[in-house]
Amino acid sequence: MEEETLLRERLQAITDKRRLREEIEKKRRNIEEEKLKLQYLKKKTLREQWLMDGLSTLSEEEQESVKAQTEDNQQQTKLLQSNVDRIEQEIAVLETQELELSAKEEILLKQLKEVEKTPEDIIKRCQSDCLGWENTCNLSSCRHLVFPDEEEMDRKTDLGGKKNNCL
Repeated sequence: MEEETLLRERLQAITDKRRLREEIEKKRRNIEEEKLKLQYLKKKTLREQWLMDGLSTLSEEEQESVKAQTEDNQQQTKLLQSNVDRIEQEIAVLETQELELSAKEEILLKQLKEVEKTPEDIIKRCQSDCLGWENTCNLSSCRHLVFPDEEEMDRKTDLGGKKNNCL
């Protein structure tokens, strides 16, 4: 029963870790998109400034309009940069959670290996339980070690007034 619980917990840890990785990848794609927008906006602002420097014959209304557009672009640049910074912080938090889940998964795996019955363990136990019953015992009769809930194999068959531990 403990093995089943450990397996469920490990499966949950693996599932959570996968979900976190997908979320991290999604956020990384968002960062790339934000960086592209930021790069485009910076280039646009520089181009507009370069054009304004070359055209000093603009009317005051046009200059105010271009100036307002430049200020708007700068605000958008700051907003995009803050979004990039925020997303990078979120990724750092998610990566920390992923490391914690990986550590938990490793612990669960170690615990699982401690309680897990290997075929060799089952055979050894069967052989040790069957000492003295060499004539009637074979490995196929040691089903109680693998399937203990079958009504305790009908309360272990009685052979000559003695309980047979192999059945």
